[in-house]
Amino acid sequence: MKKIKLLLIIFSISLTIPLFFLVLQTYQGLQQEETAKLRFFANTLFDKMGEKLADLISLEENRSVDQYNFTYLPLPGQAHSRRSPLAIMPKDESYILGYLQNNPDGSLQTPLVKDLSTVPLAKQDLVKQLKDINRIFNRKRITDSKSLAASKSKAGTGLNSKIIKSRSKGFASQYLDLSQSRSKKSKLGYQESRVKEISAGQVFNVIKKEGQGAAAPVASNRDADLFEKTKPMSQKDEESAYIQPVAEKGSKARQYYQKDKFQVEVAPLQSVFINDGQIFIFRRVIINEQIYRQGFILKVKLFLNHLSATCFANQPMANFTNLSLQVIDQGRQTKVISSGIMVDQPLFSLNRRFPPPFDFLFTTLTCRQIPATQSRMTLKIVLAVLGLVLFMGFFAIYQSVRAVVELSERRSNFVSSVTHELKTPLTNIRMYIEMLEMGVARDIAQERKYFKILGSESERLSHLINNVLELSRLEQKQRHFAMEPGTLKQEVAKAIIIMQPRLDQAGFSLKTEIENISPFYYDREVMLQILINLIENSIKFGAKSITKEIKLKITQQADNIQLSIADKGPGIAPKALKKIFNEFYREKNNLTRTTGGTGIGLTLVKKFTTAMHGSISASNNKEFGCTILLVFPLKEAA
Repeated sequence: MKKIKLLLIIFSISLTIPLFFLVLQTYQGLQQEETAKLRFFANTLFDKMGEKLADLISLEENRSVDQYNFTYLPLPGQAHSRRSPLAIMPKDESYILGYLQNNPDGSLQTPLVKDLSTVPLAKQDLVKQLKDINRIFNRKRITDSKSLAASKSKAGTGLNSKIIKSRSKGFASQYLDLSQSRSKKSKLGYQESRVKEISAGQVFNVIKKEGQGAAAPVASNRDADLFEKTKPMSQKDEESAYIQPVAEKGSKARQYYQKDKFQVEVAPLQSVFINDGQIFIFRRVIINEQIYRQGFILKVKLFLNHLSATCFANQPMANFTNLSLQVIDQGRQTKVISSGIMVDQPLFSLNRRFPPPFDFLFTTLTCRQIPATQSRMTLKIVLAVLGLVLFMGFFAIYQSVRAVVELSERRSNFVSSVTHELKTPLTNIRMYIEMLEMGVARDIAQERKYFKILGSESERLSHLINNVLELSRLEQKQRHFAMEPGTLKQEVAKAIIIMQPRLDQAGFSLKTEIENISPFYYDREVMLQILINLIENSIKFGAKSITKEIKLKITQQADNIQLSIADKGPGIAPKALKKIFNEFYREKNNLTRTTGGTGIGLTLVKKFTTAMHGSISASNNKEFGCTILLVFPLKEAA
């Protein structure tokens, strides 16, 4: 048995180790899939934000150049101008303070008022803020022109690698290489300056100051001298300037306007910090080599809240992730907002910096616990079922092997016991026969006594052999039962007659309590064997008891007949109550070591009872001894 246990342990370890690694690899694969899925949808969220920003930029880039003044021409060539749509701030764009145009001479124009000298009371505060912002911008464009250019070049070169780096490979990369397509998008909106064709009326709307006629524009030098003051031109020079060619990017060739058609160069949008809470996002419009800067003032905190509310707050991932939006001005963090759940030690983190002109905006998505996929729950169920099956399989194998080993041991003990049981009566028979041959018996009474003993030992030997043969026939299913109706009275009387000598010899008294019962079907010969085996078993194990008494009771309870035999012996150990009916089982104690027996008597009783549709059980009495109870159904009654 020890070798079998060792083999089972080795087999279980050999099976468990590869299964453990398989499960570990599966869990790691699921974790990577969950991380990749979260990364994919986080990038989708960032893309959605990028689309919001791109829509905002597209809206600004598609505005006509004269919309940043109080009046504009809706269509080129129209004679009558209309009020600019930017004169009234929409309520859903509360994150925009206002629109303005910075003229080449540094002066301010805004579509909010027609004349800056006569500002309505309701707009005075807003116009004052725009004037302050314009003044700060004029100062910044002179002092920070070089740093702005450097910042632009860095944004153009360093942004893509940042975005690509934040996108580690996941399950989406098995199908599409998304990094290359995203790396091409280094700027929201137009990548380069473009030339637009406008009418003369639009030109005049752009260059005139609100509340005045056509103002004399200021001659503009090249980019190096762009921010220096210039002298006003005369009316003649001003008129001639309108028909001067416009310098196109990358080319010094000049193009002359015909039929009131003019070409202006419009640069991509860019941004500059006014202060920590306001950013000027503008485009440069070059008319006759003079630069006009048109754009809007972004209120940073309100814009971040708007972006978070529209893109993240209403999404399911807001229930388990945290979104942080940061505004960085030349390496210095100026504003930051967070939404979602708070994450102290994130298990997952993904960053992105948006392209210009929103290259000041950084976003970070963190997650403390990545949501489990349905596959993980399925895997857990499969593993639980597999573990249960393996455990039950190993347990069944172990129990089967143990049962086989125990049965083998019991068979071996049975052979030894049968040999001893056969040897004892044969020895006694031989001894008494020799005594009779030698004439030891002095009279006829002594001879009768010897013959009686010979008959008893012969009966004992015959009973033992019959038990062995009956067990063999039952195992081979060759035992046939002759079921006849009866009330057990005849069988009890025969059993008492057969067992009375043994009872007298052992000093036992047999008490019977038999009620009038309904007839039921049973095999008479088999029932006699059952009674003999039960009485003999009580005599054997109650030989050393103080009260040598056996009680046989037969009663009818509802639809069954109950037959019980109780003794006053030492009883049976609780753990052995269900085992005493197993083949060749003998409880290991001092009583069984000193008492003869083969361990097949109660086994035969159980097999006979079961074959006649009955049941058997054993229980200890409250004081001394045990009771064997047989129950037979009346459904087979005659």
